[in-house]
Amino acid sequence: MYKYWVDSKHNPSLESPEGFPEDYIISSYEEAEMYKELAAFYPQAYDEKMKHLAAISNVKLLKDDFAAYKKRWPQEAKDYKKFIRKWEDAKKLAKTTKPKPLDPAVQYHEWFYSDKQEEVLKALAYYHEYKVRFMLEKAMKHTDPKVAAKAEEYLINLK
Repeated sequence: MYKYWVDSKHNPSLESPEGFPEDYIISSYEEAEMYKELAAFYPQAYDEKMKHLAAISNVKLLKDDFAAYKKRWPQEAKDYKKFIRKWEDAKKLAKTTKPKPLDPAVQYHEWFYSDKQEEVLKALAYYHEYKVRFMLEKAMKHTDPKVAAKAEEYLINLK
């Protein structure tokens, strides 16, 4: 998702229908309850939100007299308030919430690419249990000889 964020800055066709590619990042982190990581994206999303509002409304009025802004651009005012409320909630939750654990398949995939031998071996055991042959074949090319040998052993057991 971070790569998507970066690419969208250079490729307008990757933007969301609303024009805010940041929304994808923010919603993904919120869904995963990863509020500490999310905090880094809100300032950038705020800048994008203000650029968008400046193109369709008077941002100076938004900052100086919100009530007048709300009368003239009610939907934009509502969207702005919602954005600020979500940002404030995320800041509070970043201090109190632990992220949800990763889906087991994702966790084992991360472990497969770990620098720690024991994590890679756990991933291999998972791939063996669920008969994921191509990952075991990939592990046979691992630089750690113990990992490569274990992958070969698992492949033989699958046959």
